[in-house]
Amino acid sequence: MRFKSKLIFVFLFSFCIAGLHAQSAEFMSQLLESKRVTYGQACYFTALYKGSIPESVSQQEAFDFINKTGYVYKDSVTADDFVTMADLSYLIVKAFNVKGGIMYSLFPSPRYALRLLESDGLVAQFTDPQGKIKGDDFIALFIRCLEYYDEAGAQ
Repeated sequence: MRFKSKLIFVFLFSFCIAGLHAQSAEFMSQLLESKRVTYGQACYFTALYKGSIPESVSQQEAFDFINKTGYVYKDSVTADDFVTMADLSYLIVKAFNVKGGIMYSLFPSPRYALRLLESDGLVAQFTDPQGKIKGDDFIALFIRCLEYYDEAGAQ
């Protein structure tokens, strides 16, 4: 029961932070049910959070926009590819404008972005960098980062 109430809270909180409406409600439902998050979904959610795109754009358009900003590390991925934990960490660190530690500052890469989230206690230690992430876990991670980095002022 506790997990169900957390999931409902995450779902409702997500609507509030992104100013989501009808089309986005459908997107959120699909995202929550996703066994694996795609780059398109992650970029769409991130761009909506940042207020960079209107919610009427497609996931492909959101991916293209986020990719042009440099938030997607790999050039060889598409909006339909599944995002890895390391690449998602890079996207989140860039989206929240986190300065990071020495290694991330010297070598801004998905590897050190994931290590940064680990050291900040936002993901479990020794998380598989190539592991895929489920939709509800993505939203929970995004909310943890929102709370942590907004409170800390994007360290």
